[in-house]
Amino acid sequence: MSDSLLHKLVMAGALALLLGAWVLGGPAVDFDARFYLRQNPDVAADPVYAKDPLKHYLEIGRMQGRRPSAWAPRCYPDGRPAATMRLDASDSGPIIRHGEGPNRCDYLGAREAIAFHVGNTYYLHYDGAGPRGWLACLATSRDLRHWDLKGPVLDFGDKGEDDSGTAASPWTIFDGKLWHMFYVGTPFTTAPPNRIPGTPYSTLTATSPSPAGPWTKSKGFHPFSPQPGTYDADTASPGQIIKYGGEYLMFFSAAAGKPLMRTLSIARTHDLNGRWTVDPTPILPPVEQIENSAVHFEPANKTWFLFTDHIGNDRRGEYTESIWAYWSKDPNHWDAAVVLDDQNCHWNVRIIGMPSVVKVRGRLALFYDATTTDSGNMLRDVGLAWLKLPLVPPTVRTAAISNVNPRRDLHGEILDAHDGVLEYFEGRFYLYGTRYGNTDGLHSTNRYVCYSSDDLTNWTPHGEILKDPPPRMYFRPYVKFNPKTRKYVLWYNVGRENKDGVATSDRPAGPFAIQNPDVRLKYSDMGTGDHGLFVDDDGTGYIVYTTVNLAKMSSTEPSQIENHRISVEKLSDDYLSSTGKNSGFIAGNCESPSMFKRNGTYYVLTDNTCAFCPQGSGARVYTAPAPLGPYTYRGNINVEGPAADVPSPWTKPGTGRPNAIIKAQQTHVAIIPAKGGPAFIWMGDRWKSAPDKIKGHDFQYWSSPLQFDAGGMTRQLKFEDYWTIELPVHTAK
Repeated sequence: MSDSLLHKLVMAGALALLLGAWVLGGPAVDFDARFYLRQNPDVAADPVYAKDPLKHYLEIGRMQGRRPSAWAPRCYPDGRPAATMRLDASDSGPIIRHGEGPNRCDYLGAREAIAFHVGNTYYLHYDGAGPRGWLACLATSRDLRHWDLKGPVLDFGDKGEDDSGTAASPWTIFDGKLWHMFYVGTPFTTAPPNRIPGTPYSTLTATSPSPAGPWTKSKGFHPFSPQPGTYDADTASPGQIIKYGGEYLMFFSAAAGKPLMRTLSIARTHDLNGRWTVDPTPILPPVEQIENSAVHFEPANKTWFLFTDHIGNDRRGEYTESIWAYWSKDPNHWDAAVVLDDQNCHWNVRIIGMPSVVKVRGRLALFYDATTTDSGNMLRDVGLAWLKLPLVPPTVRTAAISNVNPRRDLHGEILDAHDGVLEYFEGRFYLYGTRYGNTDGLHSTNRYVCYSSDDLTNWTPHGEILKDPPPRMYFRPYVKFNPKTRKYVLWYNVGRENKDGVATSDRPAGPFAIQNPDVRLKYSDMGTGDHGLFVDDDGTGYIVYTTVNLAKMSSTEPSQIENHRISVEKLSDDYLSSTGKNSGFIAGNCESPSMFKRNGTYYVLTDNTCAFCPQGSGARVYTAPAPLGPYTYRGNINVEGPAADVPSPWTKPGTGRPNAIIKAQQTHVAIIPAKGGPAFIWMGDRWKSAPDKIKGHDFQYWSSPLQFDAGGMTRQLKFEDYWTIELPVHTAK
């Protein structure tokens, strides 16, 4: 056992990590009717929708965030983290059904399964919800398949005592002489018959000469208690205990606040009969929303695994949703993966909770609770799943991209970052965009913001990134890293004044200091509009930009070619100015250009002017053998009809494309690292798409990786509700 690794586990804070592996949706949604009806009893009870659950999903469920299949991404309304890796267990189903215990001790539920092994016997404590409330019950087995249910091993405390309402969820440890039990006690419960325990929870103790009991309570003694004003103000309930370095460590559940924020922390003692010291900070941040713990050390790779249950939420409220496992070798970087959820546990309805683990030869037995009804805390059964040993952390994470649910940050706020870019810097994704808030987007209140993520799923907001910006109408923030100066370079466009500025920062999230508020490009005298940045393999920078020429705008075709023309221009070595070398005009009546390189071919994508139009624009594709051209028109991949055969007709400025496939205006083609090589993601803003009519809440469409034919032409886009991509796991150095 590695002393330093355990020290890292018990001392470190943590980063979140999280769930997933989804399949493509789209007009033909990946829909599982059986799953949908099982997870939505209200639909199953409806005489019309029960016969056609897909109709319910398309008409109602889709907008409510209901999942069409077990593979669809979870989208939490408060932005709590979702896992993007999996460490799948193999489920064996229920092993103890509620109502099987003696004297109806568990007729309303058998849950909180806590297992351990002594000699040839497996012991399983679980919470039996019986006629008088919730009590710790015992079951024993020799083979994990056949269980002898013994009934309660604890009784309620006297009136006024801390366990007068509940005495449940016990964790045990043997000190060489006595068995010590640490259990949850509370005098507060809901009304009969359910009598669900209420906070605050306290950790209480009992002892026995045998793991089977009888147990003698240590009345009036609290090894530790909830402390007002701290992260465990409402809950300080026991978890697994291990002995390390001459002291005992308990991984306990803590919670505080309204809404309740849940996490895990560590309490320490040298004497199991004495007081415990609670660490001042939790192992993981409360935003994780996790509770209950079980620990496993994997000697094969010297890694600690911490199993816990994740609390999800949806329109019906919070619930124990899935089993996660966290692991660590680095005190500054934690990862986690889903072990068990509705993808690999098929007998449950919504609810999965309370893990404990026992090593059984070459496998790890995982005990949990779940229910076959949508009954929340009640009517649960105890299940068993298996993990193969040695446990090996995943090497890829699966990002689940939704185009029908708003992206949210870790505070639950909808991402307000438009007409910008998605970049990958230092092993992390950065989304830059313009924050519009509740405006029409044509005001000097526009600001540049940044969000970052490890997994394209869980987004950390960094706020405004341009330092001391003068009041202007800002659009189109684009950021690239300059390998020569080691600076991050931000180019931005100033509306109405039709000019570009440039700023720099030492860090990808800023702050960026303005270096030049009026950069001169070859066609700056005609006014500049939307732009994009591109860095070639040799580090040379380019800007692809729109020459507005507003003074000559008209609705006649010949003049149209003179307006909103696109060209590519080479930048200086530091990316802060132009060399003046320009491709010449590539196309007209277009804006929102993006440039990238694939297999030695240079691509510029752009299309008709849109000006916040709800119908969106197309995506004309131009290719060239060199960054400054010459460029050849190849077709339009975001209009109806065969892409390669679609002409590029001129239209009146600002009209967009009425026949656009994706009703969005292109903002960028992102290049992200993916399993199997770089992936090209088309991004477009769906203007006026927010249900609440707030511009800052408008959706941004992200395509699945672009596909290319043998001649290098990009295949036509299609609208997809959900899609997934496997990303490499970045290891912090």
